[in-house]
Amino acid sequence: MRLQNRLHLVTTAALAAALGLGAAACDAGGTTGTTTTNDDPNTVAYAGFALTGDEASDDSFTDDANPEPLIDALGDAMGGDEGEEVPSADEVDPGELDEDVADEGPDVIARTVLFVWGKPIADPDFEATTTWRGGITTSVGRVRPLRKVRFEATDHLVRDGDPQIVAFSTVTGPHHDGVLVRLVVPRRMASLGGTLSFRTGVFQKSVPIADLLDGYHEAFRVDDAGNALLVSTVMAHRCPHGLMRLRWERKDARGGIFGGKVFGHDGALVGRVAGVWGKVGERRLFKGFFLGPMNERRGVLKGSYAPFPDGVDADGGAFRGVWTLRGREVQGVLAGMYRVAAEGGEGMAQGHWLARCLDGAAPSCDVDLALPAPPAPDCACEPDAENADADLCACVMEPGPDACVRPEPLSTERPSDAPAE
Repeated sequence: MRLQNRLHLVTTAALAAALGLGAAACDAGGTTGTTTTNDDPNTVAYAGFALTGDEASDDSFTDDANPEPLIDALGDAMGGDEGEEVPSADEVDPGELDEDVADEGPDVIARTVLFVWGKPIADPDFEATTTWRGGITTSVGRVRPLRKVRFEATDHLVRDGDPQIVAFSTVTGPHHDGVLVRLVVPRRMASLGGTLSFRTGVFQKSVPIADLLDGYHEAFRVDDAGNALLVSTVMAHRCPHGLMRLRWERKDARGGIFGGKVFGHDGALVGRVAGVWGKVGERRLFKGFFLGPMNERRGVLKGSYAPFPDGVDADGGAFRGVWTLRGREVQGVLAGMYRVAAEGGEGMAQGHWLARCLDGAAPSCDVDLALPAPPAPDCACEPDAENADADLCACVMEPGPDACVRPEPLSTERPSDAPAE
């Protein structure tokens, strides 16, 4: 049975300073570092960092704490741009790397979208390979690549001369590949009826452009070998915003460590995060460092996660959180979905972040107000005509309202030919 886990994360927020960062962690992953026996049900600790249920506390993630043990334990998840660089000139069509390409302005609607395919849960014993040859296509407007994800020698983008396609050929084994793209469509009602599609010989799926506008996270199970397709985007916002791609490792049955990279809406690396996740009492929580591009400490992130309901044929769920500077004033929000590995294994997460706008009369925003738990996704099954599958199951999650985080979308988002309200 193919499984589609669809998470509509319509961001009920628009938080924080021009710190283009955010992050989160979720249910699984695992490797090295200083650990404890975690016998206390109210605390978990890994790599020398503890997590408690006290949201008023930063726990071990204080100003004078050194994040290096976590960074070292997470390895290449916190590393440089190897395999995740900006496409080279010989991989894209002429003009696609031109900084003057108009992807913002009053006549267009633009979104940054992250596609990841292959194994969301690493399987080091998996020896077979899957060749993904095809492209990401739009039925209206244009799409161009911003950044490659985990590309190796066998992986490359393909120049095709078509502004509506980002063509690629990649090979996955125990891990995954991906592309961060920029979708630009005319600001007209007809654009909302278009689709952004993933088309390969292995799997294909179309996403309505209208669904991408409010922030969107979706995962599809591709085959019984554990391959999947994950799609994420973020609503446009007048303050800093973007996407994140994370890895986490399960240390034991109760939790582990997480970390990864945070990207701006233009695909630039704007920061990293590293922290601890786990079950504390009856709550599923995460907390960690909010780091700059050079791993300098910029704040603390914290939040919670909720697994998919029992009976769903996928390991993972949704996460939601905030990040703060010194004290308890919230600086931004983050949300997304995760896939979880068994004990000792490595999973992944991807999501979005939005900075709180502080250039006007922004209300004070305390952690207690801004940090409700994410609701469990609601799951149902339906036919899948695109892949001739009679039983595709979907999981949808819409977070509840944030008390002090208000949406502040761009004023140009409304289609120019929309009927008067």
